[in-house]
Amino acid sequence: MQKLLLVSSYLAILGLGFGGGFLNQKKVIPAQDYSIFSIQPPSAVELRSLASLKSILAPDKETVLEVTGDMALAHVNKVNALPASFVPPNLTEIKGVKTFGKEYARADILPFFFDLATDAQKSGYSLSVVSAYRSYFDQEKTFLNWVKSVGWEISSLVSARPGHSEHQLGTTIDVGLSNPGFDTFRASPAALWVEQNSWRFGFVVSYPKGKEQITGYVHEPWHLRWVGIELATKLYQQELTLEEYLSR
Repeated sequence: MQKLLLVSSYLAILGLGFGGGFLNQKKVIPAQDYSIFSIQPPSAVELRSLASLKSILAPDKETVLEVTGDMALAHVNKVNALPASFVPPNLTEIKGVKTFGKEYARADILPFFFDLATDAQKSGYSLSVVSAYRSYFDQEKTFLNWVKSVGWEISSLVSARPGHSEHQLGTTIDVGLSNPGFDTFRASPAALWVEQNSWRFGFVVSYPKGKEQITGYVHEPWHLRWVGIELATKLYQQELTLEEYLSR
């Protein structure tokens, strides 16, 4: 209930109302078990900063990517889409870190994620997995739920259209935090810790603060994509997003 009130208050600020299809129910976790609500509507300030960028919201073209190699560095964005039939190799259920239902990711990235979670725990942050691999059709349902509740334009800022989600790659994980005392992941010190340390384990925050006009999405400090330690280090040191790097 606390989390539903949090969401409805965000939507009230935006003048959007609150619809029953707004969330996948597994995202709403009792407060005593899960203190951080990681999937959030954009703030009014974020919306104003992006409202005029119609090309970001609705690109006038779409390119379906050719599947080559393991696709770990596939350039997935608002223009480039994965085929509906694409399923990443070696999907494995995530165990050893708290999840809410069964979540899957590529087996080869999990040791890096477990190392990240272990290091976060040493710093006082109990990370959990909110969402990991999503099929094309899972993403379609997710996006349409957002559209039903908040409209197409806002949905396009906070959720990828089917085929355009990094989650379909199997290398992307949305993290949450089980520590009590914070209303949102974004407001918690864990968000800063993840931003400053995820690169050491090969992960990047795909949609960082201040890069919204490049990525086309609002700041998502919980959205981590594995790209390998070498590239993640380079991007962190040069303050580049993965989108900027892959667009070169």
